[in-house]
Amino acid sequence: MNIGSFAKQNQISIDTIRHYVDMGLLLPEKDNEEYEFDSKCQSDFEEINRLKSIGFSLSEILSLLLYHRIGQLTKYEKKMSYRSYFENKLDHINLEIQRLDHMRTKLIHLLGNIYSSENTVQKITLGLPLESLQYFSCPKCKKTLNFLDGNVENGQIITGRLSCESNHTYVVIDGIFMGDGIHSEENINSLHDGFVDDYISTTDVDYMRNLFNALEWTKKNVSFDSISDGIAMELGPGHGFFMRHFLDSFPSTSTYIAVDSNPKALNWLKKVLERNAPKFKVLFICADFKSIPIKPSIVDMMFDISGTNNEYYDGTIFFTR
Repeated sequence: MNIGSFAKQNQISIDTIRHYVDMGLLLPEKDNEEYEFDSKCQSDFEEINRLKSIGFSLSEILSLLLYHRIGQLTKYEKKMSYRSYFENKLDHINLEIQRLDHMRTKLIHLLGNIYSSENTVQKITLGLPLESLQYFSCPKCKKTLNFLDGNVENGQIITGRLSCESNHTYVVIDGIFMGDGIHSEENINSLHDGFVDDYISTTDVDYMRNLFNALEWTKKNVSFDSISDGIAMELGPGHGFFMRHFLDSFPSTSTYIAVDSNPKALNWLKKVLERNAPKFKVLFICADFKSIPIKPSIVDMMFDISGTNNEYYDGTIFFTR
């Protein structure tokens, strides 16, 4: 039969068959530039599959097939040759099982340490401090926002409503201010602990390199002493790389405002900071960068490490303070 029929009969790709032929695993006859596969080819193919299923590599299989072809072995001799190959493979597999079992034991131990450490982390709850409302203004009418009602713990709004004199109302969910156009009803707690791992594994290496260089440049050239009683704002903190690097650099009397249009990512950053208990005030604002509800001229330092140019904005003036 031709190569197409052979491939269909054995449910394998033509490319794989050509590879087996090129290696010498299969020895079809050639008739007018076309391969013809006979019963011997079928027998060899079945033998290849059987040996692959028990862990033999193609090069090992080729050595065994060549030995059988050259030696013209009797059935007994063929069985004995298999015995030697199989015993060696079994020894190799047993050693591999021991190695994997050792790795498994170490992984179980390491995971046990991680699971036990999760129960010892001192978590705090970060909400929207009532005293920070002095920084807020309605993005529509620019008037002061006031607390209407909701759940307040330790002077922080956990859930609640804010309103201005023009009766524009905004909500706080899980300590995060929700701006206009944000779908606050969705589950903002749905991101898993591998959020950052997923990001790193799927993000362009050159972008990650530039992000790292930006963080290193900030370490060497930016002093946070200038905001000892001031306010720093980060646009698009997303995965929290900036705050992870500078968590201990912010003065205790400063305020950090994280602004992101993605409520899930912002809530994930909030959970990270709650596990690290920052000594400074933190505000979480979920809003489009054109309508941040912060009064003019109060921000002392602005950061845009991750790159807010991924968003679309109308007009030529992006943000002024």
